[in-house]
Amino acid sequence: MNVNFAIFLILFLPLISCSQAQIKNRPIILIDAGHDQNSSGAIGYNGVSEVVYNDEMAKMIKDEAQNKKLCFDIQLTREKGTLPYEKINELKKNYPEYFRPESLSENEISLSTSLRYRSALADSLDAQLLISIHHDSVSPQFLKTNLVLLNGKLVIAYTATTQFYEKYHSGQTILVSSKLNTNIFPKNNEQLSAEKYSKSLVFAKLVGEKMLHNSPSEKEKRLPSNYHLDDYLYQGRTYSDIDKSLGIIDGQEEIGILISSKTPALIIELGLMTDPKDLEFVRSNAFRKEFIKNLLTSIQEYLRTDEKCLPSL
Repeated sequence: MNVNFAIFLILFLPLISCSQAQIKNRPIILIDAGHDQNSSGAIGYNGVSEVVYNDEMAKMIKDEAQNKKLCFDIQLTREKGTLPYEKINELKKNYPEYFRPESLSENEISLSTSLRYRSALADSLDAQLLISIHHDSVSPQFLKTNLVLLNGKLVIAYTATTQFYEKYHSGQTILVSSKLNTNIFPKNNEQLSAEKYSKSLVFAKLVGEKMLHNSPSEKEKRLPSNYHLDDYLYQGRTYSDIDKSLGIIDGQEEIGILISSKTPALIIELGLMTDPKDLEFVRSNAFRKEFIKNLLTSIQEYLRTDEKCLPSL
């Protein structure tokens, strides 16, 4: 055999296998743009609703994945701004346990139903990961209300107060959950919870470590946000710290999308919408390009631990 041809096979055959041999049974990664037209999320310093930025990022992730020869498929929970009512009604019929005890009509979508739809979709697709993209805000006591001009209209906007910055700083937060909804998963709940939590945490650490290197400059390192665990902010909630250095938090029973699916799941809060400097950084082309690269690489590394994916990007 020709030596050069042999070297080619050694170096590139795995990549060919990744793009061709797995094409019929490719792992699915479900990307969720947080919120929707009925619940638009936080409002930033510029008056723009969070759902706008979540939509942009989710689409960019899918588009970039399609441009690369990856051994997994990216699917979205919904297209821009709109919940897919037909798909929700189909899932409510085929997976009723995810939607109990609600009994809404076909065109009524509550916040609970919206979140459980995402969870039911992940499990129905047998997705390997459910990743919900968000942009963060702060508690009302740390918000200042402003009026700004947006698309020719005066709208309400919110900015973090000086009191917030005296104690906290902006940055990423990654939420996972060590719990599963016992109403949806009454059998083997503890075992399922432990398995899901373990896998969710593996991926959270992979992507969290890479996000630490995505900073405005070498001199200006961007740390994870440090305010989510404050007892005053979350009085009565059961959040717990997992890894402060990476901004990973266990939301336990508090976050519907994380406890309503047996698919390993996490929420990534990319940055703070009420901090002008932080929001403009996470909206920048440099941040978005690097984050998407890091996310796709982390997915590939995670799938390789389960032997579901061949070589990295």
